[in-house]
Amino acid sequence: MGYQGAVISPYYDSLLTKVICKDRTFKGACQKLFRALDEFRIRGVKTNIPFVKNVLNTPEFYMGQVDTSFIDNNPSLMVYDEGETTRL
Repeated sequence: MGYQGAVISPYYDSLLTKVICKDRTFKGACQKLFRALDEFRIRGVKTNIPFVKNVLNTPEFYMGQVDTSFIDNNPSLMVYDEGETTRL
């Protein structure tokens, strides 16, 4: 049970919410996901929303040309300003 001032253990399942976007095209789904993430309002905890938005803004990902080494090969994905919002 959550309450104001509660301390969250590092062993707690951190999944707060899940977003699934669907469209007739991959690009359309990416755009819908970016907009959904842009409109999220989560307070009190850090999220990976800025990271996911960086991924969505990467031309290789947007074109569907990535593999399992994509994140390892793009360390800049982990650098972001939490207040920054960019559009696809």
